[in-house]
Amino acid sequence: HSVGNRQFAVFPGSGLFKSKRALWVLGFELVETSRLWARKVAEIDPKWVEEVVPHLCRSKYHSPYWNEQQGAVYGTEDVLLGGLTVVEGRRVFFGRVNPKMAFEVFVREALVDGKMRGNNLVTQNLAWVKETILGAERKLRRVGYLWNEVAAYDFFFERLPAATNTTKQFYKLTEKPEDAGKLMVRFSDLIWEEDIEDRLRLFPDVVEHGGREWQVKYVSDLESDDDGLTFEVGIDELAIFPDYLPSWGVPGILEDRVELLIRSLPKDWRRECQPVAEKVSGFISMWGDWEPQGHLDEALLEYLREKVGRNSLEGLEASRLPQHLRPKLRVRNEMDEVMAFGEDVWAIKKKLAGELRARREAAANEEWEMTGGEVWSFGEIPVEAEDGIFPGLVDEGNTVGMRAYLEREEAAESHRAGVVRLFLIEYAEHCQYVRKNFPLKMAGRFMLSLLPEETLEDFIRVSAEGGMKRIARTEEEFGESSAIGRGEWFASAEKVAGAVEGMAEADGRVREWMNENRQDRHLGEVVTQLEEQREWLLRPGFGWLAGYDRMQRYQRYFYGIEDRISRLETQPLIRDEEKQNQFLPLWDEWMILWNKYPQAVRIWEIGWMLEEWRLQLFAPGVPHMGKVSAKRIQKALEI
Repeated sequence: HSVGNRQFAVFPGSGLFKSKRALWVLGFELVETSRLWARKVAEIDPKWVEEVVPHLCRSKYHSPYWNEQQGAVYGTEDVLLGGLTVVEGRRVFFGRVNPKMAFEVFVREALVDGKMRGNNLVTQNLAWVKETILGAERKLRRVGYLWNEVAAYDFFFERLPAATNTTKQFYKLTEKPEDAGKLMVRFSDLIWEEDIEDRLRLFPDVVEHGGREWQVKYVSDLESDDDGLTFEVGIDELAIFPDYLPSWGVPGILEDRVELLIRSLPKDWRRECQPVAEKVSGFISMWGDWEPQGHLDEALLEYLREKVGRNSLEGLEASRLPQHLRPKLRVRNEMDEVMAFGEDVWAIKKKLAGELRARREAAANEEWEMTGGEVWSFGEIPVEAEDGIFPGLVDEGNTVGMRAYLEREEAAESHRAGVVRLFLIEYAEHCQYVRKNFPLKMAGRFMLSLLPEETLEDFIRVSAEGGMKRIARTEEEFGESSAIGRGEWFASAEKVAGAVEGMAEADGRVREWMNENRQDRHLGEVVTQLEEQREWLLRPGFGWLAGYDRMQRYQRYFYGIEDRISRLETQPLIRDEEKQNQFLPLWDEWMILWNKYPQAVRIWEIGWMLEEWRLQLFAPGVPHMGKVSAKRIQKALEI
């Protein structure tokens, strides 16, 4: 194409005719015969045109935009020559070529859209007002209807000099407080509706409850999981966050929640609550000045029952409420990562219980944790410290440490092991003597060979516990008990060895009976139960876990099995089955817990209770320890 948008071809006699097609050529003349020919042509660079004949060129400026990095309004320049574009898409500073349009772009994009880098009083104030209004849109669920962008544009357009189009110019204009003050917008200047401040107070960003403040975030998006309001809680605050608080939400949604909860009642009860508006108003008035201490559903049911005179009224279904009227809880860690989200606070706490426990223990151990002790250097160790913390010594193998626990039983068990280890370290030579001469006889030694390798060490430790008589909590107590323990250690070992001998002999007879009756169609089930019982009684570590008081009488459990077997041989099987029906449901429930938490001290203790109750049921002739019953065990299982 030529100037004037005419099509032409290079004349055949030209040197460029047969060469590679040039994109741009300059012809001396155009001759029209059968077609339009350019004669005397030469290849040129279009950039030369602007340099050689600038008076014949004209520029076209368009597409202004705010360049955040440069802090100025830029646009695009096209250079034309007779309809031909010789330069296309050159970036230019728009304030120089079109100050009026540059000013408009500056106000719209840099100021109103908040794309100007840096901060001063004016931009900070504008950003705060804008975010407040956008937040109001989310709270009142009127997204896109409150923020008045036109008013914001007009405000600055009318007050700024028309030549303002760069960050530098703007900051210079507003560097003095009195000049910046003239450009301070107010909330009421940029919102479409008037007098909504009172309504917004019903949607606070912070809910105060129980002397604490809880952050609330609002979302207005029907497709979002967090549509509505969400309490934002840090993981370290979760333990003290009230389970019932989300059910009350904020005052701005309480009336709607109460009305829809009443309407969620079954039809007959709903009819009893007419007129609903009156019940809603009465409930809101009653609770207006009170801080809730329980779940909204419970308070509302209590109110409705009183009003309609029907104590059996029930059936509120919060799940039927729309998503935005069902407040939620979001838990974050220090890295701002979401750890849990949902409506059920109790379920979230249960899900994060392990994490909460670990964090609380870690915080407590910043004060209590010690390691590497070989003598009592721990001062006085209380059974319970402040904030429900239970400190105790820790058996580290060759040394003794100290740490804090959240469970009394766990701390006591750890402390017991730590005190005994400290005793073994202090009397290492005597420990070698007891180990070498542990008073087991033939049956006991044979049984020991069938048990885990560390069983003898457990017997030595539990014998030391028996010799010491008490578990010390101070250096003075430890000195006294360890002195006693050295003298009584071997005597305690003899009692433990005697118990092992007794259980070994009884266990041999029990295993013989089990082998004889394993295939019996009536007694096979009993054999299975006894195998499970033996697995528990002889589990790894039983010698230490039983404790000295129980270990010196441990043969009782095997005597009890023999007693049960003798009764099976002399009494109808149905009597044993009746006892099984009492015992096995609780045993099976406990066994699930034990398999899930094999190291939990509280679970062990329930296991010992079950063994004592088993003696009481199946072998009443064998003495049992402590008071046990199905009721006590059932209560202990409710953990």
